Amino acid sequence: MKHIKFGADLTKVDVAVLIKESALFKSQLAANYIDSQIHDRCIAISLKYNEKNKCPAKLAKEYIESMLVIVKKMPITTLLVCDGNYFKFLTKNSKADVFYGHICPCAIKGYEHLNIILAPNYQAVVYNPAMEDKIDLAVRTLHLHLLGSYQVPGINIIKHEEYPKTRTEIDQFLQKLHQ
Repeated sequence: MKHIKFGADLTKVDVAVLIKESALFKSQLAANYIDSQIHDRCIAISLKYNEKNKCPAKLAKEYIESMLVIVKKMPITTLLVCDGNYFKFLTKNSKADVFYGHICPCAIKGYEHLNIILAPNYQAVVYNPAMEDKIDLAVRTLHLHLLGSYQVPGINIIKHEEYPKTRTEIDQFLQKLHQ
């Protein structure tokens, strides 16, 4: 298990970026996920894959269990997980893609205090430039969470609602829309 410290004081670290070892480069992680505002609060930890660059469930389960023991010794409360399979294992969700921009609780017993945020691996942008938007969404979610101003996506988007029932009310409502 390899890691990169961004700040010198591990007692201030409350965010861990979990990413495949082949993407564990300080400059790239800083450029894509960790800016100067949260630099000292972050550590990056490698995720394990087999020799075929795959992550079967058994491997992920064993690795996560050993990694979480180490994470629990630090004041880490948030994991930015840059792998869909590991995200699904940590949250016990069957799908990952629908959770970009969301914060999910860790579903592993004893680690429910951890907040899990899904992010794409920055290396995926080379093959799919649309991933850049998902990375930005994940980073924005992380920042809002750390500032204490995160809201679940889709909450409080309706500012006004009306339910006209009669034909006259419907006509009046439609006229208001055309103004």
